Amino acid sequence: MKNKIQDFIVITFISFLLLIILEIILGLFFENRKSRHQSNKVDRILRSNSYSEKDTPFIKQFYIDYHKLTYEWDPFTKYKLKSYQGKTININQQGNRKTINKDSFITDSTYTIYCFGGSTMFGDGARDSMTIPSLISKELNEKVPAKKFYVTNYGVPAYSRSQETALLIEALKKEKKPDIVIFYDGFNEVLLKFPNYSKNVQEPIKKSYEAIKNSKKQLKLALKSSNINTTIKKIQSKLTPAAEVNYSTVLNDSILNEVIKNYRNNIKIIDAIGNQYDFKVFNYLQPSVYTKKHKTEYENIQFNKQKGLNIVFKKLYQQMISDSILQNSNYFKDVSNCFNNNKENIFIDNCHISEYGNSIISEIIANDIIKSIDTIN
Repeated sequence: MKNKIQDFIVITFISFLLLIILEIILGLFFENRKSRHQSNKVDRILRSNSYSEKDTPFIKQFYIDYHKLTYEWDPFTKYKLKSYQGKTININQQGNRKTINKDSFITDSTYTIYCFGGSTMFGDGARDSMTIPSLISKELNEKVPAKKFYVTNYGVPAYSRSQETALLIEALKKEKKPDIVIFYDGFNEVLLKFPNYSKNVQEPIKKSYEAIKNSKKQLKLALKSSNINTTIKKIQSKLTPAAEVNYSTVLNDSILNEVIKNYRNNIKIIDAIGNQYDFKVFNYLQPSVYTKKHKTEYENIQFNKQKGLNIVFKKLYQQMISDSILQNSNYFKDVSNCFNNNKENIFIDNCHISEYGNSIISEIIANDIIKSIDTIN
């Protein structure tokens, strides 16, 4: 009996040791695969000719920094960025990406501007100095040198308008009210309704947050996120490959009507808050590769990657642009066609734009702000 117990202990120990070794080997494999995937993405972006050859080191470093960003669960916005200091990306303790402002402090005479959006406003593919908020600040300070401007980047990757509304409300509770609030949306409003969006983006962060408070959930989360479990899932997906998704079928008219309703309600809420707090609101309907008239060969490849998504955006944007409530809001502007005169490459994928693209958007927004300055109290 004693020998059997000893044999059982030895077998259990060896099995556990083998599992650990397998976990480490698979971890190294996935890390190498992730690195190759990241390298392929960088090569693809560089082939787009959206950046010059001298920007190659920056692009490589940017995506090293970008994939090091971490998130934490937030009960109001579902998740937010953790602070990070990198060579191309810097996030402060509040979860805001660094904006390059002429003045590093705010006075009573400073016009404060809050910028909200998803990864495009955050600045995917752009250094801190070339994000839309940084370029807005630069444009304003150069064109109106007699006044002071301070811009804050509240953009967060994969955020929707509802999350941005919640984030603004939280910011108003904690900080000085802004003079101007910018919202730059459209693309994530659609992706939010895609079934895998919440599963792949929001749920893992929430489960990680819940696991911190519950030891049983910590063990369950650790097992689910193990490299062995990941391998099993990948083998299963290979054995039963999913059918090609047609976005125009999944995101039907009923869902698009819900998207417009939610977007409209968020604008009405912020309009009311803006009137109460006395700040101006600018709502911009963002461009994507599906709205650009003259597409390059590279942009056409991005255009055709997701089957039916071009149809979805065409329907959605047509309805939003003609919506009477949106047209009668404090400020709603369609800039989805702002790249129509550009025959060179602007997009690095189907929604994210190059630093040059950021400069075009920022100039439009800055000019709109300048026109409104005389009416700001």
